[in-house]
Amino acid sequence: MLWSVWSNAGTFDPDRFLPPREEDVKGGKFCYFPFGAGRHRCIGEQFAYLQIKTIIATFLRLFAIKLTEKGFPQPDYTSMVVLPKEPVVTYTHRDLSLL
Repeated sequence: MLWSVWSNAGTFDPDRFLPPREEDVKGGKFCYFPFGAGRHRCIGEQFAYLQIKTIIATFLRLFAIKLTEKGFPQPDYTSMVVLPKEPVVTYTHRDLSLL
């Protein structure tokens, strides 16, 4: 029965159920990028990258980081974001008086 409706019913194609959007037809090829491109470009992209760099630099300045020797971690699928079951890094607060 499905073979009479769709010619490629055995292949995974979730877009077959959606009508094409106007921006897809007009050439909005960058509309699915995280910050976009072209007319969909996010005006806060550069600020977001600056914030990320500032957060990482502050973290590296304030904490000493060391890898654990447990090997590759097992994934924990119980939350929305897949995290390792066991920590793979340890960090301690740096003594800033030595700087």
